[in-house]
Amino acid sequence: MPKRPLRPCRQPGCPNLVEKGYCPEHKRKEQRNVRESFRRLDERKNPEAIAFYRSARWTKTSLRYRRKHPLCERCENRGLVVPSRITHHDPPLEELWRQGYTGYEEEFLEAVCWDCHQEKLREKAK
Repeated sequence: MPKRPLRPCRQPGCPNLVEKGYCPEHKRKEQRNVRESFRRLDERKNPEAIAFYRSARWTKTSLRYRRKHPLCERCENRGLVVPSRITHHDPPLEELWRQGYTGYEEEFLEAVCWDCHQEKLREKAK
């Protein structure tokens, strides 16, 4: 199978060519940005929610769900093909807990891409 053509690094102004994403020089910057974004998300959560999302059980549940749903469910509904990156609760985890659920029930999970997850958080903040 032929390789994909090289494209410019996603870092604005970087002349390096890569198969996808960032060049090795900027890959670390991308990873730091993702970690920083998750740190900001954690600031909004209570300690119980942070412990839940860091648990091995949630990690396994999230990965298993995204294996079943490899594409972002919201983008897919709009006819787009975008890989899912995050497993999202809808309604929010705290609301599920108030209703007596554990947070691991698949009917309340949604596989979304980073952009759709951020969009949902912006809606929630309004």
